Amino acid sequence: MILFILFLHVEYTMREQRNLLVDCIKGGAIFLVVLGHCIQFIGPSSYNFFDNFIFKSIYSFHMPLFMAVSGYLFSVTIKKRNMCENIINKFHKLIIPAISWTILISLLFNGSVSVQDIKYQLISGLWFITTLFIISTVAYTIFSISHKNFIWLYALFCIAILFAPDGYNIKMIKFLAPFFGLGMLFDYILKVTKPLQGNLTFLTILFIWVYLVINWKESYYIYTSGMSMDINNWQEQSINNIYRFISGLIGIYIAVFVFYIISKNTLLLNSLSLLGKHTLSIYIIQTFIFYWISKLDVINVYSNEYTYSLVIAPLFSIVIIAFCILISIILQKVHLANIILLGGEGNIRCKS
Repeated sequence: MILFILFLHVEYTMREQRNLLVDCIKGGAIFLVVLGHCIQFIGPSSYNFFDNFIFKSIYSFHMPLFMAVSGYLFSVTIKKRNMCENIINKFHKLIIPAISWTILISLLFNGSVSVQDIKYQLISGLWFITTLFIISTVAYTIFSISHKNFIWLYALFCIAILFAPDGYNIKMIKFLAPFFGLGMLFDYILKVTKPLQGNLTFLTILFIWVYLVINWKESYYIYTSGMSMDINNWQEQSINNIYRFISGLIGIYIAVFVFYIISKNTLLLNSLSLLGKHTLSIYIIQTFIFYWISKLDVINVYSNEYTYSLVIAPLFSIVIIAFCILISIILQKVHLANIILLGGEGNIRCKS
């Protein structure tokens, strides 16, 4: 363990400086992803995790937060490459690792791999990666068509896709595309809301968010009710969609505020920033870990609600994340593995 900590320290100090606050937010978000999965998968099979307060709190905003951060990063990097380069590099950094890990894991544990295995992971298992790639590709395309009208055209896309069916996890694109757009407008939103920023505002919004989480219903999860509306359920589904969107929006505000405060502590900032630099590998590896945990159904560490959610699940999360980071660091040292499994060295250039 000591050697592992030293290894992490060396790896961290040798890498060039990045926006530590953004990495801190990404690190906190990926920790919440793993924690939510721990609550879901390491308890008894009969456990109704949908009613767990910590689980509801996490799932009210963690993926919208991730998508908003992605939108912010999009806004600060969009002009560095042309559309072709942006899309190809995004494919290299997201889709190639997702497919490569699927092939590797399938061969190691099943002895074979099929198109169905890859399709399942891209649509269901690693759905966020595919969703982010599609939304980013749409954004790159719109930006290349019209710089001046980009925001309005992107907003039109967010509205238009609401009329598409939910199949093939399109429901996730419907739900998360607006948060990507909000991330792109982060600097503008920060300026406009500056008079409202302060401890009193934060406490008021925190109270509203807690109220929303307490009253969270199972139908508010995107996984249970989707996004599509028809003539028979449009009223109930409208409430589901609006409720989860408002919860995500408020949760993002609270998370950014909290992580900003956390960033004032150097140890916490560096720790979460380290996680933030390995979000892709953590997300992919932990997905397969929990997939096999769910298949084996041999872990049951549930005691009571609070001990399980606040002690046992976080400890499991730390162990799993440490394992994922260790694997990621080792793979970074291997040139080919870094390219195909981690999306490294993806600065591909297109001819003008």
